[in-house]
Amino acid sequence: MDIVPNEWLLDYLNPAGDPRKRSFVLDFLLALWKNGHRLVIGRDNRFSSKFYRCMKDFGFCPGAKKTLSVLFRSFYDSQKIVIIDETTRLSGDLAAKAPQDDRYLLELGYSSGDRSVVTTDRRLKESCDGAGGIRIFLIGDLIKELKLDLVPPE
Repeated sequence: MDIVPNEWLLDYLNPAGDPRKRSFVLDFLLALWKNGHRLVIGRDNRFSSKFYRCMKDFGFCPGAKKTLSVLFRSFYDSQKIVIIDETTRLSGDLAAKAPQDDRYLLELGYSSGDRSVVTTDRRLKESCDGAGGIRIFLIGDLIKELKLDLVPPE
C-alpha cells in the first residue's frame, strides 16, 4: 500500500518529546518497508519542508538522528518512497469537506494509487474518510489493517 503520512511522523522525532515515540517512528518505517508498503511524499509541501527543518534542528539528537538518516536515504529508493511532483486538485465532496490546513495531505492521497493517509488527527478522519475514495487511517488502525507487529505509543 502507498501511504501518505502527515506531520506526526516528524513531530514524534522531537528530542524534547517522548522517547517511545521517537523509537516508534523507526520501527514503523522499517515494518512498512519490510512488508512492501511505501510512503507518499510531496516534493514541495509542508511535510517536506518540515522534514528538512527537522534534519537541521534534530540531527544532533541520537534518538532522532538515526531515523532521520534512514528516512533521508529512503528518498532515493522507489521501493520505499513515492515522490509526487504535482498533485491533483480536490473536487466535489472531498473539496468541500477538506480542512484548509490538511488539503495538501488529501491532494497527495488523492494523487496516489491507493488513496490512503495515516494521521493522528481524529477530526480529519471523521470529516474526510471515504470522501472521494480517500481512506484515512489513525496510526493504530493502519497497523491493524496492515497486520504490522507494532504497538503505537499512547
